[in-house]
Amino acid sequence: MTAASAFAPGIGFGVGSARVVLAGLRANRAAAERVAVERAELTVEWCRWHAPVGDSEVDRFGVGWVTPGGAGSPEVGEAAVAELAVALRHSTESGMSYVGAVLEVCYRLPRLWERVKAGQTPWWRARRIADATIGLSLEAAAFVDERLAACAGTVSWAQLDRLVEEARILADPDAAKEELAIDTRRVEIDTRTVSLTGTVRIEGELDLTDAVDLNHALSDIADDLAACGSTDSLDARRSTALGELARRQPGLPFDATEPTPEPVAAEPSREPVPSLAEMAVAAPAALRRRRPRDVQLHVYISADQLAGSGGPLGRVDSPSPTPVSIEAIRAWCGSPDANVTVRPVLDLAEHVQTDAYQIPDRLREQVVQTSNTCVFPYCNRPARGCDLDHTHPHDQGGPTSSDNLAPLCRKHHRLKGNRGWRYRRRSPGTYLWTTPAGGIYLRDGTGTIDLTPPGNPPPRPPDSPVLHRVGRPPPTPDDEPPPF
Repeated sequence: MTAASAFAPGIGFGVGSARVVLAGLRANRAAAERVAVERAELTVEWCRWHAPVGDSEVDRFGVGWVTPGGAGSPEVGEAAVAELAVALRHSTESGMSYVGAVLEVCYRLPRLWERVKAGQTPWWRARRIADATIGLSLEAAAFVDERLAACAGTVSWAQLDRLVEEARILADPDAAKEELAIDTRRVEIDTRTVSLTGTVRIEGELDLTDAVDLNHALSDIADDLAACGSTDSLDARRSTALGELARRQPGLPFDATEPTPEPVAAEPSREPVPSLAEMAVAAPAALRRRRPRDVQLHVYISADQLAGSGGPLGRVDSPSPTPVSIEAIRAWCGSPDANVTVRPVLDLAEHVQTDAYQIPDRLREQVVQTSNTCVFPYCNRPARGCDLDHTHPHDQGGPTSSDNLAPLCRKHHRLKGNRGWRYRRRSPGTYLWTTPAGGIYLRDGTGTIDLTPPGNPPPRPPDSPVLHRVGRPPPTPDDEPPPF
């Protein structure tokens, strides 16, 4: 006997319930965001009531004052933070962290705070930024606020961390010189911790050019092993290749004289079994090819920086915008193997069009620069790794031009083509999406705005009691707290 599911189509909310459920989810999400903002505002108000009223010793005597936020944010009584934490069902340490994030956003990141209150940036993203800026100086935090407030709702976590780091260095370049000069290259091989299958972990940090050379070498040796009969997976062959690379180049000879090996007693004659390494060395030359290094980086710097002046950071767009020390970029460009191509700055407002379906490099670069990410609602995948979609299909007369191309990651490109999603371009970098269930979303350079008309949330199904975490009836106003 099979019981009917309470969530089967048509059961629970009646005709048209799918859109009603979506309306309920939107209403729930909006209510949760409002609650988060209201909680932050109430926290600020609580801290104002428990801030020092003066700077004299009499005013501050007998109270433990703490500054949960960064430099420049207000002080608050330590006992008041503990009481607030209890009211929010947090530990004292967790409550201190929450209060610090609230004061950080409210007092040191005012542009971000305004976007949070306007519903343009969710609170949880603002708190992530606050956690990254709380240790910065007041000037550096203001710089981060200016740089990140407008795009806080669109960047990925990795991009957000990079942008915070970049803003921190640009805000105080003198203090960052010593940090940028630190050599962080390292390779660690943990031979003390061996897995059940006999493997160990390797962790390292390499110069980009060395990393590209190593990656090519591992790929080449892995191809050789496959050509010589290895049936291991590509990952396993690349792992074996690292050991083969070490055995083929055991070390630099310098001027040392190699010791003479001791004679070994003769063994009975038998046919030796060649190893994979020996088979790879004996393979035809076509199978032992070696590729020259081909590193293609999109580096954004000014002529002043290349000449030796200007800011301390450039930007590498590979595959997403990443701040890089200008000294590292100069070292890459100064390498004898480097082939540097200087391209002019693109005019993002220029209209570029071609009669062909294929997209030329110049037009592709312009579209990527105009929209830095996939333009699907809430998607943050870098545009450089996305497909370029004709917003008005090419086979229906849509041109291959600046105003008819948009970056879509492969997943959302397929979704748009086969699943009923529709969108149109309203202005450069701004797109209006319509979902199969009637949702309407506006995606631009600052984030995604839900324009879906409000609907009625679904009614609670009958005979669905509210569950309480403690497994007992909810408390009434007349309940007394338990004795200590």
